[in-house]
Amino acid sequence: LLKLTTEAYRDGLYGAGTTQYNRIWFEKLCERKEGLIILSGCLNGPVSFELRNKEVKDREGNIIKEYSLSERLDAAVKYVKKFKEVFGEDYYIELQMPGIENDHVVFQQLVSIANHFKIKTVLANDSHYLERRDYDIQTIMMAVAQGVTVDSPDLFHVNSSEQFFKTRAELWSYFMSNKYSQVGLDVFHNSCDNSLEIVDKCQEIVLDS
Repeated sequence: LLKLTTEAYRDGLYGAGTTQYNRIWFEKLCERKEGLIILSGCLNGPVSFELRNKEVKDREGNIIKEYSLSERLDAAVKYVKKFKEVFGEDYYIELQMPGIENDHVVFQQLVSIANHFKIKTVLANDSHYLERRDYDIQTIMMAVAQGVTVDSPDLFHVNSSEQFFKTRAELWSYFMSNKYSQVGLDVFHNSCDNSLEIVDKCQEIVLDS
């Protein structure tokens, strides 16, 4: 994992100026897969991104291509199959409730995909700050890092005060008070319990090494 992280910064940086990000290639993950536990990622991860990718716009904001639901599902499933084939039982579908528009739709689609391919789900906090009250500070910090003002349309930031570090009880309350619960209550409990399964796997890796 340390080697992958180093390579991601050394060879995988993309973007320019204050908006440079590190990335790693799938082939590199495969080369160093021993001991890795892979989650499908947040709403900007490859699987969820494809589910949300309804259209492509040019620089002027004009729609130049639209994707149907079936096309988006097909694209997402390709990623799922790809990772599942390599990582097997160490690949999990990540569910998040970040509190942004229509995220419950992606949540439901991910559960359906996981059920179809018999992949375990994990409920994860999309945690960008520790407490709800830190949301404004987080926005300011990201504006400073990007060299823009907090009201700039160019500011890339977390756009929800729900992305703080929640307890299981807080996650449960939010799950029940929104449309996520339509997938069934067992999904919540199993997904939380599966996070503990990952903890056990990590402990086994440490003990074995």
